[in-house]
Amino acid sequence: MLTGRCRRSTPVSLRRPVHGVLLVAFLATPLPGTADASEVGDLDAEMPNTLEDAFVGERGSLDLFSAARYENRRDGDTIRLLPQLQWVPIERLQFSLGLPYTAGSGSRANEGDVSFGVLHQFNRETGWLPAFAVFAAASAPFGPGDRGPEIQLAGIASTTIDAGPAQRRLHINGYWIHRLDPSVTERRDRYRFAIGYSQLLAERTALIANILRESQERGERDATIIQAGLRHQVAQGVILGGALGAGIGRDSPRFTATISLQFSLSGG
Repeated sequence: MLTGRCRRSTPVSLRRPVHGVLLVAFLATPLPGTADASEVGDLDAEMPNTLEDAFVGERGSLDLFSAARYENRRDGDTIRLLPQLQWVPIERLQFSLGLPYTAGSGSRANEGDVSFGVLHQFNRETGWLPAFAVFAAASAPFGPGDRGPEIQLAGIASTTIDAGPAQRRLHINGYWIHRLDPSVTERRDRYRFAIGYSQLLAERTALIANILRESQERGERDATIIQAGLRHQVAQGVILGGALGAGIGRDSPRFTATISLQFSLSGG
């Protein structure tokens, strides 16, 4: 175990205005390109629900995501900013680069990460066979605190239960998260499991609902969160999302609210 790590600095209080932070997260982005309206039914974790589907976008597509997730916990409030860039260089293979950062008054405030991920879709959905994908990611922390780097491995399955205009689908996500060189207060291994449902309510609007169960970093009891959200294409190449969640159990977040924004930077 390493010693001599820096102490956590005093967290920033959410009583201060957060408008500037949100402007950076959502508005300081390039101009959008074009996108097909069916993209509103594609799911990416935290955009706005904590649910991923097993489908990779079209070859050559490049998308910029921004999200802000508010959590109300017993130890304080946080806002987690989640900018991410996704690129599909070849069919069924997606790369992602993220820079999540947490601000607020909770114990997780002032923590950031640089993360790189790869999502591979194994097969196309056919008949009764779901689409399967595997996700792998590595992240390195920055900012005050005593966290170490971590790696993630995930298995994802998605199946269409109604191929009509509503595109009703079920999704299952299973994650294993391994912390390298954890501190005394950190868990070395954690899990995250989510099961969810999605469908199109209209050509440009999708509904997503899921339940999430995950182990937490610093010894708290496992968290359970129920979420429901919408994704809506507000303009050509621009998709806005919003989700609300409620926690079950003493150590789960009491309440979560997420807003997300997706820009297509290509014609894919």
